[in-house]
Amino acid sequence: MSRVARVAWTVLALVAVCVGALVYQVYRFGTPPDVAATARSAAVERAARRAADVVDPNLGAAVGAAPWLSPVAAGLEDVCQTGRRYFGSYTGISCTRAATLVLGADGEVAGPYAEWDRALRAIGWYGAADAVTSAAPSPPQRVDYRHGNGLLLLVTWLDPQDGLRGHRAPPYERDPHTDVHRDRRTIDETALRDAAARFRHLVAVTVSLRYYDGDASPSPTPSPWSGGCRDTDSARCPGG
Repeated sequence: MSRVARVAWTVLALVAVCVGALVYQVYRFGTPPDVAATARSAAVERAARRAADVVDPNLGAAVGAAPWLSPVAAGLEDVCQTGRRYFGSYTGISCTRAATLVLGADGEVAGPYAEWDRALRAIGWYGAADAVTSAAPSPPQRVDYRHGNGLLLLVTWLDPQDGLRGHRAPPYERDPHTDVHRDRRTIDETALRDAAARFRHLVAVTVSLRYYDGDASPSPTPSPWSGGCRDTDSARCPGG
């Protein structure tokens, strides 16, 4: 074999190796992680129980700070999910518990909501916006609050005639192939329609916590925002 032929075969071999490596990477990154297996794991089960012990009482306390609201319906989503990232890769698996109460009110609500906002801040919730004032003609349609323990609180005022349209709360569903619900209780649409005939105002109150986060720091110390950490069996970590 001539020298030119040997060089040509060497170049072709290198190209084949590079193409094979590229195909492997695309296949590897293009395959979603096994969300169902993670959702059924003992680590997630333990973390989910802890999340319920935090989310549900905090939702009750937030709503309890507004005794002028009347309960209408309740919903719950506990979902583990992943999502597409760059070059077809996927994010780490995360799990979120979100509990929602829909409540009704009659009459003017701007003043009572300003008092509710102050009460929420007094029990540890803080918002990105300034405190709500009673001088406003109506409450903001949506207000987000955070808590130092990683909880998120979303208050959304609804048009009674539109039901839950416009209410967008975590966990945000993206793809049934990458989202696995551990628990799901949908809000009763019939109850909402009945409430629309009885109340001038409806408000959805959602408390959520990302209790398992596969993209968080390798340390078992929980993230101050997400409340989660990497897949680990440490008893100190909400994600393990």
